[in-house]
This record gives sequence, structure tokens and C-alpha cells, in this order.
Amino acid sequence: MTAPCHQCRVARAPWAGVHSVRTESERHFGRHWHDTYGIGVLEQGAQRSASGRGEVDAQAGDLLACNPGEVHDGRPLGGGARRWRMVHFDRAVLAAAAGREDIELTRPVICDPQLQAALRHLLGQLEAWQAGRAGTDLDLLACEESLAVVLGRLLAAHASAAPLSLDAGDHVARLRERLHPRGLAARDGAIAFKTVRPAARRVRRFATPDEQPRCLRITSSPTPTPSGRPTPRWPRWPCMPVA
Repeated sequence: MTAPCHQCRVARAPWAGVHSVRTESERHFGRHWHDTYGIGVLEQGAQRSASGRGEVDAQAGDLLACNPGEVHDGRPLGGGARRWRMVHFDRAVLAAAAGREDIELTRPVICDPQLQAALRHLLGQLEAWQAGRAGTDLDLLACEESLAVVLGRLLAAHASAAPLSLDAGDHVARLRERLHPRGLAARDGAIAFKTVRPAARRVRRFATPDEQPRCLRITSSPTPTPSGRPTPRWPRWPCMPVA
């Protein structure tokens, strides 16, 4: 009898409290739970699983979500292996982005093209970082912005409680405080990041949540802060040009 196909790769992220998992498997996973939040995309196949909201089915393209301590399982539907990629993050990471701790993801299976696009982008950036193809401060900044966009969308549309602040930029500021308590300024000196358009400098404004997926890539260059001026804050959300 041939053993069911099963491959699982766990990879670290640039920050403590965050890791990614890529799984391809024909196995039936018994009931278990994680200590972390998880959000991922089912890329191939289909599965049925138990969850905190009862039994649910997921098809290729759906997003999978779990809360810390939420009991779930998983078994393939229709034969063949299913493949999914997940990002897991500690409670403190989501609490830092939300400004509160009483957060629960509301659905175990999510259909949200905007969140899926942002999540795929983040997973791609994490894989590039893990493979050593992205190791500069700007690459790290781009990863941080992508994580903030994913968590921002997750909190805005798929969480039990809205963030305490209505200012979307606060998610990024709090998240960076959690991921890098001393920040780049403490490590490299005061640095301001100017967001510029590749062809020409433009006046910028903060992107709305609906605009974020269109501006996930960061095109920034560090400029030292003139002596005597206060240390500028990090750019908040990804920015969009003003028409």
C-alpha cells in the first residue's frame, strides 16, 4: 500500500512571532489546534474540515483562517492532494496591528479577492526573503508593508471587533513597534523614506483600504534627515499619487 503524499515546509519570517507554512498532502489530519492565528490560501484541490463554526468545505482559491486554540481537522475532497500556503502570527502581532487584544477571526473559510491578492503578494515576498533574493532594508520594508496590508484587510473585513483607531496608518506604526521595538532609526540613525514614482516625483496621499492592493510594492529610497530636524515617522499606509 502506497503511503499518502505529504510534504510540509515551515519557514521563518524576518520577524519574531511570524512564520509561513507550505503544505501539499493527501493526508487526513486529526483534530488539533495552533497557538497562533493563521491565514492562508488553498491553491490546489479541496478539503472538508471541522472548525469553531462547524464543518466547512474549501475549494481551490478559498482562504483558510484559524484562531489560537480553535480545534480543526482536514481531509481531502474528491481524491488527490491539496496544496495550501499559510502565514501564522502570534496573538501579540495581531493585537499590535489592531490596538486591542479581543480579536477573533470570524470565518474559517473566506472568499475575498482583495485579501487573497494581498496574501499572495506577502507570501511571494516572504519566499524571496527566505531564498536570500531579498535582503536589503527596502526589501524588509516592503515585507512589512505587505504584512500590514494583509492584517489591515483581515481586521477590517473578517474580525469580530474593529480596530480601536480609525486611522489605518496606526496599524502600521503599531505593527512596526511590535516587529522592531527599536526600529531602523535606532539601528542606522534617523532615516526618512521618501516614496517616489519611478518616472517622476509626485505629491502623495495615504491609500484607502480599497486602494492598497494596487500599491503593494514600495518604491522608496532612504534620505538622511538633516541635522537638527525631528525624526520623521515611518510612512503609514502604502501611498497613492494625488490626481
